[in-house]
Amino acid sequence: MNYAGALLVILGIVFLLLEISVTSYGVLALGGLAAMTLGGLLLIKSDAPFMQVSVSFLLPTVITIGALVGTVIWMAARSGRRGPVTGVEGMIGSIGIAKTDLNPRGQIALHGEIWEAISQTPIRQGEAAEVTSVEGLAVNVAPVHK
Repeated sequence: MNYAGALLVILGIVFLLLEISVTSYGVLALGGLAAMTLGGLLLIKSDAPFMQVSVSFLLPTVITIGALVGTVIWMAARSGRRGPVTGVEGMIGSIGIAKTDLNPRGQIALHGEIWEAISQTPIRQGEAAEVTSVEGLAVNVAPVHK
C-alpha cells in the first residue's frame, strides 16, 4: 500500500468536508475530487494489474461523491438566495383571507393566525388581501385583484 495515495484520499475527503463550511466557490471541491482520484490511482504499489484499484471502480465513485457534494452546495446556495420567511419581512407580500369586512379596520386570517388589519380600500369578508406593511400587531393590506 502506498501511504502517499492514502494521504491523498484522506486529503480529498477533508477538502470535500471543508467545501461545505468554507466559501471557496468550488475550488476545494475540485481539489478534493482531484486528490481522491490521484490518491486512488496511487493507493496500491504493485505492477500486477489485478492488484491495483480499478479505474472502472474509481471514476464512478469519485463522480458520485462529486455529485453528492455538488448537490449539497447547490441546495445551500439556493437556500441563501431565498427571501425571509419569518418575522415582519416574511409577512409582507403574504395573502390572507378577510374574516370580517375591512372598512378600514377588521380582521384577516394570515399564516394560521387572526390579525388586526387596516385597508385603505374596502374589502369584504371572504375576499383575499395582500399584506403591504406591518405596524406593531396590525397589518396594512390591499385587495388582491385577479
